Amino acid sequence: MTLYGLYRESLSLLTDLYQLTMAYAHWKTGSYTKEATYHLSFRKNPFNGGYAVASGLSTMVDFINNFRFDDSDREYLSTLKGHDDRPLFEESFLQYLSNIRLSVDIHAVPDGTIIFAHEPLVRVSGPIIQCQLLETALLTIFNFQTLVATKAARIREAAGDKSILEFGLRRAQGIDGGLTASLAAHIGGCDATSNVLAGKLYGIPVSGTHAHSWVMSFEDELEAFMAYAKAMPNNCVFLVDTYDTIDGVANAIKAAKWLKKTGHQFLGIRLDSGDLAYLSIEARKMLDDAGFTDAAIVASNDLDEHIINSLNVQNAKISVWGVGTKLVTAYDQPALGGVYKLSAVKNAGQPWTYKVKLSEQAVKISNPGIQQVRRFKDEDGYIADMIFNVEDKLQKESIIVDPLDMTRRKRISAGTKFNDLLVPIFDDGRQIYKVPALQKTKEFVRTQLESFHPTYKRILNPHQYPVGLEIGLHEMKTELILKEREHQQTRKDAHPKERRPHGGFPAADAGFAKQDVTISSKSVSKPLVKDSSPPALPATLEKAALIIVDAQKGFGSSGELPVSKAEEIVPVLNKLMEQFPLVVATQDWHPADHVSFAINHADKKIGDSITVGSYQQPLFPMHCIENTKGSQFLDNLNTEKFSRIFKKGMDPDVDCFSGFFDCEGGQATEMDAYLREKGVEHIFVAGLATNYCVKETALDGVKLGYQVTLIEDACRGIDKVGLRVKTAIKDLKDGGVAFVDSKDLNYPSSS
Repeated sequence: MTLYGLYRESLSLLTDLYQLTMAYAHWKTGSYTKEATYHLSFRKNPFNGGYAVASGLSTMVDFINNFRFDDSDREYLSTLKGHDDRPLFEESFLQYLSNIRLSVDIHAVPDGTIIFAHEPLVRVSGPIIQCQLLETALLTIFNFQTLVATKAARIREAAGDKSILEFGLRRAQGIDGGLTASLAAHIGGCDATSNVLAGKLYGIPVSGTHAHSWVMSFEDELEAFMAYAKAMPNNCVFLVDTYDTIDGVANAIKAAKWLKKTGHQFLGIRLDSGDLAYLSIEARKMLDDAGFTDAAIVASNDLDEHIINSLNVQNAKISVWGVGTKLVTAYDQPALGGVYKLSAVKNAGQPWTYKVKLSEQAVKISNPGIQQVRRFKDEDGYIADMIFNVEDKLQKESIIVDPLDMTRRKRISAGTKFNDLLVPIFDDGRQIYKVPALQKTKEFVRTQLESFHPTYKRILNPHQYPVGLEIGLHEMKTELILKEREHQQTRKDAHPKERRPHGGFPAADAGFAKQDVTISSKSVSKPLVKDSSPPALPATLEKAALIIVDAQKGFGSSGELPVSKAEEIVPVLNKLMEQFPLVVATQDWHPADHVSFAINHADKKIGDSITVGSYQQPLFPMHCIENTKGSQFLDNLNTEKFSRIFKKGMDPDVDCFSGFFDCEGGQATEMDAYLREKGVEHIFVAGLATNYCVKETALDGVKLGYQVTLIEDACRGIDKVGLRVKTAIKDLKDGGVAFVDSKDLNYPSSS
């Protein structure tokens, strides 16, 4: 009853309005008699990591057990009006809501289960209105808790066996965010929390001593330490960086000697600022020399798994890690992106009809069926997960298919040991699962992680653990997709006047066809230049910048999206950079589910195009995936000369050729603001590829009011069928871009 002990009697309005309007429409039309199955899952492992830690089940159980629409809920809903100023809901529907007692069947993975993208965390089956009304609450419960539990597990991996204290309450996203984060962080691997209410509600150990304000309230630091030691001799960890850290350690040692003399144990010191590696090493020497070899050194100061890893590499002498802001706010990824998708419906007494949601992106196409996840294990640990339809008869030998790449398959021998992850939680609305003690859930996380190969748990660039659809489910999904798309096309053919301007599938064309992408100029800080004549070379480069566009291995001659002789521009660029006082670079940095990748569109191939928003999107092979070799800059390129690097193409739903704007016209990077801050008036553009990102960056530069010159021998283009680069050059010249060769630039060295 933790949830309802904290809040009011009813939380049933913890939902989005459209859940209630759809429920009303089901009730009004009579379709409320249908049964449905929904699955809650997420599409991408958080933090660019290799796994996630499920968390939220105990909260969900509390929520489901107390789900009721009370009189105050009904009274509030009766006040809502439609656009005609009439009541949005009929009184008899509100009475229907008041009478609802959940009769759903719920299966879920236990809290602490290690899970992966596309796998269902929760399966809800039952009356369609009831399933619908649970959607928002379940998403808000599982999304945040799973995110924080995963972050904590990553921090635990970095910290090893050393203690981790969570004290992020004051930086958390409100009261509920702080409590939920403390719970999930403990599940993920933290040993204690500073959050006293979380300690009371969840039984988490609490920890804390004093703050800087305690020290500042006294005349000097030693007086403050002594006063605290005398008041609380059984809880002395002294914060030593209020003034001078080394002096603070010395004063802590003096107070520690008094504690020892009076028969009390000195617990340690805390470092909250400065060079934690150096200071911890020096502090350790001082403490050891004074005889306090058991005293802990606690470190804080905006820590996360990356900083902890770095400090360990530097041989920092830190024995306890205090983490706050970056854990409880999931600082580097504020949302998990969980979804709750309908996968099957049926009328009473009838078989299931399986459903699939279509999308232009493969990652957003839902999985049909009544899903379960089977985890296979051999003597070395876990080897693969299979998502399957419980209604199907499985073969003895299993074949799984990657949900995003049907060519990637894995065969699992008959007789391989396994366990199914989703367990029964509610049967006909009645709880049949006993929520384990929090400490057992915490141990469950560690036990599982020990059975995964270390490469899947790496903080940076982990291997992808094999997760796939059982071959029968894959074939059923493919059949449903093709059938639904054929149905859509038939409807369009039958009603041609209803077609949108870009309706249907554009004709495929071999290779990479030239795309005239229209980029609007939203948020432009200067009006568009009217004079399109090319600029002259400036007398000096004082107000100029060199922009190096996407000079990356993914576009190298042997890259994923090869540009012929790309490497030839490296010595040219290195020589150019010696002349320019300001050099910036753009860097394609795509997520794997990017809209521009042909593999993310089930019926498309490389060279096809699709309509995305207001532009036509050419489809490419996967390239320049974030944190991969292809995203790195070309070998031997002198990247030390770069003043700034602007990553682009990070939004999975819209492409970005230009270094200034994405293909929908939105501000894609901060490059324009940065150049204006530096007083730049003339930009020189070079890099890859002439007929894509170089072209669009240069033309957008003109639109933004810069003088723009393209350095032709410092560029290379994608030109498999001829004329494309020539066409791009004509477009550039027509757009007011000047052309030079590097030999035409004879400015003095900037150094």
